[in-house]
Amino acid sequence: LLKPTDQAMAEDTELLLMFAARAEHIQQVILPALKRGDWVVSDRFVDATFAYQGGGRGINEQRIKQLAEWTLQGCNTDVTFLFDLPVALGQTRVEQRKQQKDRFEQEKQEFFERVRNCYLARAEAEPKRIKRIDASQTSAVTTTGINTLMTALFPWQQTVWQHIVDRVEQQRMPHAVLLTGVSGLGKKQLASKMAESLLCLAADK
Repeated sequence: LLKPTDQAMAEDTELLLMFAARAEHIQQVILPALKRGDWVVSDRFVDATFAYQGGGRGINEQRIKQLAEWTLQGCNTDVTFLFDLPVALGQTRVEQRKQQKDRFEQEKQEFFERVRNCYLARAEAEPKRIKRIDASQTSAVTTTGINTLMTALFPWQQTVWQHIVDRVEQQRMPHAVLLTGVSGLGKKQLASKMAESLLCLAADK
C-alpha cells in the first residue's frame, strides 16, 4: 500500500486492502490491548480512510461507511487529534526529510487539498471527537496545544496529581490513594505514573 511504485492500483483495491489491514490490526492488537485496560494510540484510523480514499480518491462515502461498520464492529476512536496545516507547507516538510516518498506522498497537491478538506469537514461535523491542532507552528507550540487538549479531556488526572505533589512537598504523603471511576478514564496510567515517581523511576525524578 505504501511502497513507491509506478504501477497504478484500482481505487476499490486500495480501499479493500486498507480495511483488511485495519481489521487485522483491530483483532490482533487493539482489542487485546483494550481488554487489558491499556490506552491505544494510533497514528491513523478510519478517519484517514474517509479522507484519503473518500476525499482524495473520490470513493463514495456510503461504501466506506458500510465497510467501516463491517470491519470495525463498533471500535472507533474516543478522540482524534487532527494535525492540520496548509498542504504546501506539509509538502515542504516532506521534501525536507530527504527520504524516498511513499506511494501516497507522491500524489499531487490537488489530491492532498481534497484530503485536507475532508478531514476539516469531519472535524466540523464531530467537534467533540475530532480536535483540530494547528500543526503549522513549531513542534514546541504544537506540543503545548496537545497538552492543553489532554488536560481539558482528562482534568481530573491533573487535579489528583497536583494534590499528591502538594502533599509530598508538605511531607504529608498519604498512606493510600483510591482512584475510582468508570473504565477508560486513565486510572491505571495515573497509578503507574505515581509509582514511577515514588520509586524514582521517572525521568524527571
